Amino acid sequence: MADTLQQNQMDIDDPPRPPTRADAEAEAGHPLPPTPFDNCVFCAPLPSTEPLRQALVSALDLFSERPPSSLVNSPAFQNILSRCQKDLGATVAIIAVLDGDMSRHLATAGLDGVGDLRRCDTYCAHTVLNGDRGFVILDTTRDWRFVNNPCTIALGARFYAGLSSLLALDPALA
Repeated sequence: MADTLQQNQMDIDDPPRPPTRADAEAEAGHPLPPTPFDNCVFCAPLPSTEPLRQALVSALDLFSERPPSSLVNSPAFQNILSRCQKDLGATVAIIAVLDGDMSRHLATAGLDGVGDLRRCDTYCAHTVLNGDRGFVILDTTRDWRFVNNPCTIALGARFYAGLSSLLALDPALA
């Protein structure tokens, strides 16, 4: 399933259900460890364009200063966050960049005291896989990939909408 995702050959908005562990155990002839489906959490694999995408993020040098104060209070970012909250009825809005194995927050609204997150624990990693189509999760508690995701459990996230910010720079990177 991960290979299909990496090659943009699967609709991640409506992914097929993975084989059940019972089927896999029957085929293997012995017990197997729990699958992502069993655990109700799925860490997105890296896209095939990840080396190029990461090279661009690194070249932008956004994180040589922590936090990047010139961006955090940027009126443009704050305007985007405010519009997202208003238009989507969301209490939290984030502008994040996937940098290596971390999701780094450039700007947030309604998310006090939460710092950068592990890439594997974010919904953003799935957004990158969906390319220029963006990514929406209507209810994280009803989508098997996110039921036990730390953002769902610890932060109480229920709705997610994301778009790759690298689209404007190079559609091949999205």
